Amino acid sequence: MSQPQNAFVPEDRARAAERLAAENQQFAILGRYMVEMRHGFNNAMTSLLGNAELVLMEPGAFSARVREQLQTIRAMALRMHQMMQRFSSLEAKMQIAEEDPSESVPLIAQRKAGT
Repeated sequence: MSQPQNAFVPEDRARAAERLAAENQQFAILGRYMVEMRHGFNNAMTSLLGNAELVLMEPGAFSARVREQLQTIRAMALRMHQMMQRFSSLEAKMQIAEEDPSESVPLIAQRKAGT
């Protein structure tokens, strides 16, 4: 009697579990790297944003063109900060996956589904 096509034999399950564990480890490493990069990036952006705002507080110190450029710098710094905040939710998911590998399965399924 043959097994149904969708049935896993124990070796297949073991290989699938090993593959999943390897993917989880790769995601954990990537997650830690992203956290470190986000932290460094946010530090740099905070400095840039703070300095732009300090300079903009000095009315009349710069021409209208320079002030407009400084406002653009400030606006783009804020925008980049907001973009980096999106990584916070990913960071939280990565920490959950590291603490409880069973939670990684939905993350990998989401990634493969493109969500």
